[in-house]
Amino acid sequence: MPEVIDPVTRFKGDLLPVSKMPLDGAVPTATARLEKRGIAGRVPPLAPENCIQCNQCGFVCPHATIRAKQIAPADLAGAPDGFKTIKSSTKNARDLQYRVQCYVEDCVGCGSCAQVCPAKTKPWS
Repeated sequence: MPEVIDPVTRFKGDLLPVSKMPLDGAVPTATARLEKRGIAGRVPPLAPENCIQCNQCGFVCPHATIRAKQIAPADLAGAPDGFKTIKSSTKNARDLQYRVQCYVEDCVGCGSCAQVCPAKTKPWS
């Protein structure tokens, strides 16, 4: 099926022969994950110093572009300078760090994350 989906997502579907199309006309599910559209006009930036780690932003994101992660300090070795983390507020003996990551290419700019944030850490820029 990639021989069909890939040209279609690149607007080259007219070049596909009919023989490549599936016999039943069905398209597999979860193909939207392959599309990196980058259509958001604005993406609310995260202010890690204000984050209370409630993860509500990731919960309300309709396209699952916001992901929260706890990271072991050893895994942060060699991370780029702009890769910001804060100390995790969970009870743990490993001194975990916390990061909220937004995949900007998948964001549609709806602002749901900014609306739900109790700490208002995502002001529109």
